[in-house]
Amino acid sequence: FHDKSLQEMAESNYQRKLKQEAERIGWTVIKLVRATVNGYPDLVLLHPIWGIMFIEVKDVKGKLSKLQEYRMQELNTKGFAAIVADPSTHADTIGAITPHLKK
Repeated sequence: FHDKSLQEMAESNYQRKLKQEAERIGWTVIKLVRATVNGYPDLVLLHPIWGIMFIEVKDVKGKLSKLQEYRMQELNTKGFAAIVADPSTHADTIGAITPHLKK
């Protein structure tokens, strides 16, 4: 995905765009502002058929902290879908949140 304006988007703006797109296709999206336990992803997506998904949003140059890496691995190990999204992986992220389009 090579939209220059998307590539240069600040993390907060990209997070808002991603939240809007997820809601448009049917997810309920909760932004975790402050959890009682640190390191959890920014967004929790809920859907009655597709289940629960966690998304950590970064800008193009953003990196996960060690604690975030641990939490993502912990969530995946427990069977949850937990992904990192940034503008450079936008098409993959949209693919991940639209399971009904997968063949």
